[in-house]
Amino acid sequence: MDGRNPREKWELKLDLVEHLVELGYILPEDSVDRSTIEGWFSDSEQELAEEIVNDLLENPDAPVATTDTSANGIGITDYEAANEFKDSLWENPPWFEQ
Repeated sequence: MDGRNPREKWELKLDLVEHLVELGYILPEDSVDRSTIEGWFSDSEQELAEEIVNDLLENPDAPVATTDTSANGIGITDYEAANEFKDSLWENPPWFEQ
């Protein structure tokens, strides 16, 4: 265990997906640079921001991907899938899985 409160990470993951949707970063038309995403987090959360982005990219159920041209360009693959993913996070918070 890394000593973090799992709810904090979960909430930040949800906030990130919501932010990508709200700002319209829907692939393939629009994407946002990884460094910009990390800038959305506070200085104390920079390492966690990178971890969350990597978690989302590695999760086959997460509607988040990199662009075809750059591993730094990130966006939502499907608007509806993103909303379903957010709902799933709300309905199945990680602290209930223990």
